[in-house]
Amino acid sequence: MSTTQGEPRWRWFGWLRPRTLAGRTALVLVVGLMSVQGLGLTIHAFDRIELQRAAEARYISNRIIGLWRVLATAPPERRIALLAEAEFPPR
Repeated sequence: MSTTQGEPRWRWFGWLRPRTLAGRTALVLVVGLMSVQGLGLTIHAFDRIELQRAAEARYISNRIIGLWRVLATAPPERRIALLAEAEFPPR
């Protein structure tokens, strides 16, 4: 792995590669902790999305149950008018 002049290819990234064992250990630990933090944030974001979907499904089901209760207790001749008055989300 050498360039045309015999210098190592790591010459450009030499400042990133520590020379001591302590420096290399610190670099491995920092990179490992960064990857674990990134993975944790990704898992948190996906959990948050799933929670929002569950909350939306619960809201919709509560609205449907409320509408069903109103229609079940209403007289049969009034049910069509109640459905026409109900607010539905746009498609």
